[in-house]
Amino acid sequence: MNIWQIIYRSTWVALLALMVVGTIGMFLPKWREYNEFKRRKAEAEDRIRVEEDMVRILQTRQQRFLSDPDFVVQVAHDLGLARSNEVVFKYREEIVPAAPAAAPAATNHRIR
Repeated sequence: MNIWQIIYRSTWVALLALMVVGTIGMFLPKWREYNEFKRRKAEAEDRIRVEEDMVRILQTRQQRFLSDPDFVVQVAHDLGLARSNEVVFKYREEIVPAAPAAAPAATNHRIR
């Protein structure tokens, strides 16, 4: 084989390899950006789902508040309110002091 054919073929191979590396180099940052956007979208959808659940719960409570007098009384009692003929007892948790830490054993050291 002629030396010029070897140079010609190796140049084409090098050019092709350079084009492949360049193409990967161009698309890799966009691919990472795309994956980051997908992750952020999934997180946003999770937050939306949580908020929609909270709205549903609040709407249910609102409907019960408008239609269920026993529920209104329960909520009022939870807030510490009472009717004029009721007495409300509030209990506080007593904080029990922790047991004192064991004192270090006394040792007799003699100074000479």
